[in-house]
Amino acid sequence: MHSGLNLPDRQPDVGAFEVRQTASELSQLDLASLVPAETALVYDYEAAWTLAIQPQREDFDYFAVAMSFYRALRRFGLNIDILPPGAPLDGYKLVVIPPLPIVSASTMQSFTRFNGQVLIGPRTGSKTPNFQIPAELPPGPLQEVMPIKIVRVESLPDFVSLPLVWKSAQYQCNLWLEHVRTDLVPFIRLADGHGVGYRNGNITYLATLPEQSLLDKIVEDLLNAEGFKLSEIPPGVRVRTRGKHRFFFNYNPEPVELNLPPETKFVMGCRGDAGRWCDDCGGGSAIKGGDEVSSMSVCARSALIQCPPLNRGEDPACLFSFKTSRITDNEKAESCRQWLNFLLNF
Repeated sequence: MHSGLNLPDRQPDVGAFEVRQTASELSQLDLASLVPAETALVYDYEAAWTLAIQPQREDFDYFAVAMSFYRALRRFGLNIDILPPGAPLDGYKLVVIPPLPIVSASTMQSFTRFNGQVLIGPRTGSKTPNFQIPAELPPGPLQEVMPIKIVRVESLPDFVSLPLVWKSAQYQCNLWLEHVRTDLVPFIRLADGHGVGYRNGNITYLATLPEQSLLDKIVEDLLNAEGFKLSEIPPGVRVRTRGKHRFFFNYNPEPVELNLPPETKFVMGCRGDAGRWCDDCGGGSAIKGGDEVSSMSVCARSALIQCPPLNRGEDPACLFSFKTSRITDNEKAESCRQWLNFLLNF
């Protein structure tokens, strides 16, 4: 049975009331025009097909790897533009590229013109358009900006993990390992000294698949290099910034705590700190301009809040929380999917 805004008998369902409420509350906000994000992820359908045809091992899944790069950005609440290979990169501060086996001339042109940070995953430049190994060895044309040669690769079984220590923390890499010949000094090495992370100017290349926590830290390192003011978002919370407003979607079954700047203003909806929830999450009160807020709980039934941007140096915005009715977990999951599609396109 498919759930929609209305029931099959054309009577409004839970989603209809929630979208109606959302539209009403959004109409009270002065929303800025959409602007490009400061970070981008290059997603390539050709890469997905290439790795599906020749995965080397069953678990090397392009979409799963792309999602790990995406999560590394999302954990800081950043807006992310999804770009095709060869798209102009002007205006971005960080671009992440999951495995991109076939590197086109337009992609190389966008690399050479870009001054921000670029993070590139393994297997990039490993194939020609004719599915051959490049005569100059992988990463093929990418050697123009990353002077390395991949001379051998290993597809690792599940029971093999590659331990390493980076910045005094222990991590592991899995599934894939490339043997690199280069004069560059690796900035990340395995415990046995094998280099798996290389940098040349603004280009960073990973010769393995790091576990999520290590990938998160590598992305954090690059964001810090670009001067981002970072604030880690709790797991299960999705963030979207639009102008001076930040929208938070809490997909957890329980409230979460957000650390907010003291100048943050709370405008409408529910606020969970200081025991100010009503039983049905229908209450909450506005925080006046002079009120100081060091943290805030986001209700388990809220899908949207708003607060100041982290990086653009704008004036503090207001904080907005969207509250939902008391519904079952299944209804909540379905309505969350509907909110996401609706709200990210308003």
